[in-house]
Amino acid sequence: MGNVRVVDAIIIVVYFAVMAVMGIIAYRRNKTSEDFFVAGKSMGTFSLAAMWLSSWIGGSSIVGTSTAAYNLGVTGGWYVTILAVGCAGFGRTVSKVTKSKTLLTPA
Repeated sequence: MGNVRVVDAIIIVVYFAVMAVMGIIAYRRNKTSEDFFVAGKSMGTFSLAAMWLSSWIGGSSIVGTSTAAYNLGVTGGWYVTILAVGCAGFGRTVSKVTKSKTLLTPA
């Protein structure tokens, strides 16, 4: 198996097996699109805001930060920092509205 030792292979196989079992459990628990997108509206305001924040920051930090760091140097790191602050405030505000209405959104 090359440089992969038996213990490493076992850890990888167990990890994938656990992920597959978790996926099957989640698949069986989700009955509607509302269950899938917003956890059946059972998520709290903080959890919903954190979900949006992670989605926005994840995408922008990969694309935006590398571009800003190339163009601006170290100050490009402020891009993600300020975006995180803005998204946290936005997510906290908008998640309250989303929970009170019948809105569905993937992120």
